Amino acid sequence: MKIVLAYSGGLDTSVLLSWIKENYDAEMIAFCANIGQEEELHGLETKAKKTGASKIYIVDLQEEFARDFIFPSSRRTQSMKAILPRHEHRPTAHSERND
Repeated sequence: MKIVLAYSGGLDTSVLLSWIKENYDAEMIAFCANIGQEEELHGLETKAKKTGASKIYIVDLQEEFARDFIFPSSRRTQSMKAILPRHEHRPTAHSERND
């Protein structure tokens, strides 16, 4: 049996990868979507292999992530700002502090 696991390299997915491999006698394949988290990808292949993955696929999805999630979210935010009434600044306890 082959199982593909969405793999981040964190403690949770590393333990889960090893646990599934051991308990289900499965070939584990790690998958990571590169959405711009450059530093987190360093050493990911080595770590996945050490925790039991037979293969790891790191797919560059930065363009798709920006196009399908970031830009639409930004447009929704701008639309909401245009719809919602603007409120004047109301002092809060923090802003009224006397230092």
